[in-house]
Amino acid sequence: MDLALEHTADGARDHSRSIAPAWGNEVRVLDFELSNLTMKDSEHAIVVIDIQWMLLAEDMLRMTRVEQTWRGTGLDKGWSLTRERRVGGDIGLFGERVAKRETDTPRDDIQFPSKTIR
Repeated sequence: MDLALEHTADGARDHSRSIAPAWGNEVRVLDFELSNLTMKDSEHAIVVIDIQWMLLAEDMLRMTRVEQTWRGTGLDKGWSLTRERRVGGDIGLFGERVAKRETDTPRDDIQFPSKTIR
């Protein structure tokens, strides 16, 4: 997270710091995939990412689509993230409250009687 925060603009850094404690403690990010990249001009880009993740207390895979706005100029230290928002998929990746799935009650094993065919 520290490396990612280095490439975050000042205005968006507070938001990123607020969700950082949940990642690794309550939320595990499993994979991400670049879905779309659009250059508005030479200094502004919009990136859409599909992030696969899960709550550590559950065994259900979730997916969230995130849109990121990036800014970069020759004066900056490269590109920096200026905005990030969920545009689809599951909520909870950015610290939203999520209704936890109820655990199933354990069931007894079901054994069927054996039949011998001769």
